[in-house]
Amino acid sequence: MQARITTASGPCDYWSGGHGSPLFLVHGGWAGAEAHWGPVWLDLAKQHTVIAIELPGIWRDFERSLASYHDYARACADLLAALKLRDVTVVGNSLGASIGWQLALDRSDLVRHLIMVNGFPPNKLPMRNVLGTWPFRSLALKSLVANFYGPAVFKTAFFNPANVPEAIRVNLSESGTEMATIMFRLLYSVMSPSGLPSTKVDFVWGEQDGLPKVKLADGRKLCSANPDSRMFPVPGAGHLPQVENPLAFVAAVKQALSDDRE
Repeated sequence: MQARITTASGPCDYWSGGHGSPLFLVHGGWAGAEAHWGPVWLDLAKQHTVIAIELPGIWRDFERSLASYHDYARACADLLAALKLRDVTVVGNSLGASIGWQLALDRSDLVRHLIMVNGFPPNKLPMRNVLGTWPFRSLALKSLVANFYGPAVFKTAFFNPANVPEAIRVNLSESGTEMATIMFRLLYSVMSPSGLPSTKVDFVWGEQDGLPKVKLADGRKLCSANPDSRMFPVPGAGHLPQVENPLAFVAAVKQALSDDRE
């Protein structure tokens, strides 16, 4: 069910359904909740109350975009507060993983377990001060579009380009520059290295992700740097494993949650 609620951050759109312990889904930067979570929604909702936020200004209505990861984490926390939910498992994909990490850092009282899906903590840009000036900012934006926000990702980010959701295909073809501009602003907002959340953290990763610095080997390095974290690879899938191999993705999430006490 799609709904809208007024939170401390303002109006917030979200999807909800199911019964059981809460799963809070945070989508990536290429489209909204439906494109990212539609293939696994019903299976996850069989055992969980599933809430999927629509992040404002990420892939449309760009004037509504927020300035930092902290702001997006606050929007997530305000939605959970409005729904009277806490002790949740956060599942974040790509950009959503970064926001989930920030949420776990900023509001550890709300997050029980964080599952990072083909995504990294918010990281300070190398040569941040230089990249904030012209012409280097322009070059950084062009690189983001070329590598992450243009049609080239249909081949690098997906195991099978035929699996690209239509919404993502349209968005990256028509609005890649605008989306990359929002992403650069978020990246530039990070002033220092991210800390380590006190909550439990696990990783689910599409094995065939070919995006720069987001390959399975990169995910394994991140996992090994976080004590007690586990890696659950998903075969036959790239950057959006829940889209390309939904059955294996749901199985991986269940395995990650199997030792959590209700």
